[in-house]
Amino acid sequence: LLRLRHACGPALDANLDPSHCWWQGMDPLISVELLDQALFHVHLKDTTFNPRALAQNGLLDSTPFDDVANRAWHFSMPGEGHDAKVWQSLVTALQHIGYAGVLSIEHEAPVAPLLGVPQTLRFMRSLAG
Repeated sequence: LLRLRHACGPALDANLDPSHCWWQGMDPLISVELLDQALFHVHLKDTTFNPRALAQNGLLDSTPFDDVANRAWHFSMPGEGHDAKVWQSLVTALQHIGYAGVLSIEHEAPVAPLLGVPQTLRFMRSLAG
């Protein structure tokens, strides 16, 4: 994205989804640092890993998404895959670069949205103190 933005101009911006960073073995804090002013939108979504299934099936696990107990990983609500300290560090990194955009709940956790969205809101609000 940064190479493309350099070639085409600052009209191209990034959507940061930390769950995808974690799934790929990336650190979203470094992504925030590198993207800096190119960051336009941020998703609030976590990734939870099942170490045993991950060791057996790897990241490209083909276990059905609804078989959460046997999948190597699944998308989850913030705080389920990575604790409050990690999420607080992400919020702090965003504040550090002056990000004033949206923190958007992208709900793909294996729980009903009517339960998951309010739970995500409570968790994220708890980070503010």
